[in-house]
Amino acid sequence: QKNKIVDWLLKTDGDFILVVLDKSTNDLFLLNDALGRLPLYYYEDPRGIILSREFQIVSKIIGEKNNKFDKMAIAQYLLLGFVLGKRTFLSNVQRIEPASLVKINKGKINLDKLFSFNFENKSHHDDDLNKCAKNLVSLFCKACVNRGCSNNKNIVSLSGGFDSRSIVACFHKNKIPCLAVTHAVPGWNSVIGNSSEEKIAEQITSKLNVEWHYYGLFDPTIEDTSLLLRTKHGPSYLGYSFMIPFLENLKKQYGSEVTFITGDGGDMTLPYLLPVNKFYNTSNLVEHIINRAGGMFTLSEVSEIVGIAKNQILQEMKNIVSMYPEKNLAQKFVHFIIYEDAFKCIFEIEDMNRFFFWSVSPFYSVPFFNYVMNCNDSIKSHSALQRQFLLELSPAVAAIKSADCDCSIISKKYKIYHFILLLTYRYPNLKNIFRTLRNIFRTNSKSGSHLDVVDRLHKQLNNCKAITDYLSHDKIEHILRDSDKYVGYSLEHLFTVTTLIEETYSQSDSSNK
Repeated sequence: QKNKIVDWLLKTDGDFILVVLDKSTNDLFLLNDALGRLPLYYYEDPRGIILSREFQIVSKIIGEKNNKFDKMAIAQYLLLGFVLGKRTFLSNVQRIEPASLVKINKGKINLDKLFSFNFENKSHHDDDLNKCAKNLVSLFCKACVNRGCSNNKNIVSLSGGFDSRSIVACFHKNKIPCLAVTHAVPGWNSVIGNSSEEKIAEQITSKLNVEWHYYGLFDPTIEDTSLLLRTKHGPSYLGYSFMIPFLENLKKQYGSEVTFITGDGGDMTLPYLLPVNKFYNTSNLVEHIINRAGGMFTLSEVSEIVGIAKNQILQEMKNIVSMYPEKNLAQKFVHFIIYEDAFKCIFEIEDMNRFFFWSVSPFYSVPFFNYVMNCNDSIKSHSALQRQFLLELSPAVAAIKSADCDCSIISKKYKIYHFILLLTYRYPNLKNIFRTLRNIFRTNSKSGSHLDVVDRLHKQLNNCKAITDYLSHDKIEHILRDSDKYVGYSLEHLFTVTTLIEETYSQSDSSNK
């Protein structure tokens, strides 16, 4: 029976949680999709069971007295930018894994994880580049058609990169009406050249004759930051507050009966994900994962902030990685990228969009995902599969530059750019060096929001005692004194944690002052 359910999950395209009540036994069943596209949380105590899509609702029902923050989860969040495994910020609330069958009867809950992708087994290993690209375009077109809204209110979030343009090209190819929209991202700069996302998006839509609007940069208000915290309760860090006024603007203009389509997942499915480094044991792999998160806090800093020994944090990560189904350590790294980085970070950001209108991504269509992750890794190297996929969809769109590197994916210049990227994968510290050098020559490399976060963190430490029940007052003060040494998003992740604790335990509202 389980095999039949798994087979159905792998063939079914959609983001869903099915709820079934067996009236003859009063058994309540819940089944989520193979990728766990819609975050789902549960809490259990002698009084009963809470299951909810909304983490903040679970927290509210539990109440202040029963809310205990998970210091290990906080440590992982400050180290990597997301929480691992089934953990959440609250020690007694868990996240339900993808492809899970939940059974509830007489106040008891049973969770059965039916399936997990094993990225070591490649069922399409022998398919060559052209065959894979053609098959993927066919699956991608089906995914776009399935997600196209029948009332013609399809809004594609178009950047200057390669992923979202694939969607606009596919909609155009299949004569699905859509509107493309572009917004600016605070602090964004091209790595090479001076191209802008606005300029590239305009070129793409002009070439395809697709309606397009540019919304510029929205400065988030305190109310926007508060709304993001109330809706997502932490996983989408407060640095994403700039998205709130953009989404609100779209909702006011086009209503809530909109399908919002993003290119999320394109950078996780088509590119080559295997690390350049060779791992000799799990410790090597975990070390690489931590180094890859360059820009967040160091392991030593996180250990001091949360008061957990470094070896405990490392051991937890080793235990999680060891449980992945792959035997090859490099493929375990791919599993980490997909199941932790993407599922715990990207999915939560997408879920923020759903507070305004339905948000989807064809790159996370299960048939497409299942096929592309079963292709031979070698055809993904040097962006070969991504390049051929775009050429199959639209040669004209493939020839348009990327805003990030000021060259097209089919150009010789892109090969040089890709070589530099490979160096940063082999030597993660190079990423920080390149970022520092680039910021030296950027007049807008340091934003006012960075200083604002520092000021607000100071106020929180003084006004909310509960913060110091979980985090070191002295270590945070030390970080704030040397705030220039930290990139903005590391401080914003810390601010997300402190604000969440404050909102949960304190009647004061210093974060909004």
